[in-house]
Order: sequence, then structure tokens, then C-alpha cells
Amino acid sequence: MVLYKNNEYKQALLVLAKLPQTEQVHYYTGLCYKGLGNFKDATTHFAWVAYYAKDPTLKSYAFAAIRSTKPSRKNIKKDPGGSTSTIYSSGEASRQSEELIHRIKMKSEGAARERERGGNY
Repeated sequence: MVLYKNNEYKQALLVLAKLPQTEQVHYYTGLCYKGLGNFKDATTHFAWVAYYAKDPTLKSYAFAAIRSTKPSRKNIKKDPGGSTSTIYSSGEASRQSEELIHRIKMKSEGAARERERGGNY
């Protein structure tokens, strides 16, 4: 997506919101939110891809993106009082990402066991 590659994340999100919500749209939406420093929404979209995507390569990219969704120095903002903040602190982003990966893996494993038993999960 050209807007994403040009770091025009807000404009890219506007376009992505109008498209059918496919696994690729969710992945690029996550990348745009990550580029804007909105790690919570980025992780939500990457998790959607990691759980629902049929493409194993895109699914692995989503897991990698969840693990790497941490604030960078450019996303840290100073307020007039001199303190710094981000949407997520680095530690909180890591903790949230690991919890999310664990929940997705547990659901996937549970669904696989249910299918093996012939159930409708």
C-alpha cells in the first residue's frame, strides 16, 4: 500500500476503513496504528490476523508484529511539564503482547483438539 510505505498512516487508515475487512486489511491497519504509536489498536489488529488468517505466512508476520509492538524513541512525547509518555509503556506493551499470543495459541489448540474429537468448535 503506497500510503503506508510513504508513512502516511492516517490517510492509509481512512482508505483501509472503507475496504472489506480481509486479513491483509487488518494486517496493514495494524502496521499503520503501530506507525502512529497506537500500540493497543495495532496489537488488536495483529491479533485478529494471528487468529483468523488462513495464510500461514501472514499469520506468522502478525505474531512477529505482536512481539515487536513496542514504542520507539520517536513515539515518546514530552508534555510541557517535562515528563514523557506513550500510549503503552514498553513493559506494558510486551506484557500485553505476550498475554495475547498465549490466549490465541490456547484458543487455537483448543479448536484443534475439538476438531480431532469431531466437535463443532
